[in-house]
Amino acid sequence: MTIQTDSSKQHYVEIDMVNGERIRVTHVPDGWTGGAVVRVQVRDNSGHLRQGPDIPIENLGEVLQAMVELIRR
Repeated sequence: MTIQTDSSKQHYVEIDMVNGERIRVTHVPDGWTGGAVVRVQVRDNSGHLRQGPDIPIENLGEVLQAMVELIRR
């Protein structure tokens, strides 16, 4: 995994998905909450980024726990 920097100087990583698209995860220091958020987007096969959620850092643990619980069912 390689950390890169976008045109806004925000750090991100991209992860390959099984269908050839990629997931981009970006650290946004000054998000919509007024604090840091993690932005999750999908880069489609044509190279365009789709809008995704901005998850406040304070809620990241809860969101990850919810994902794990959903998968376990």
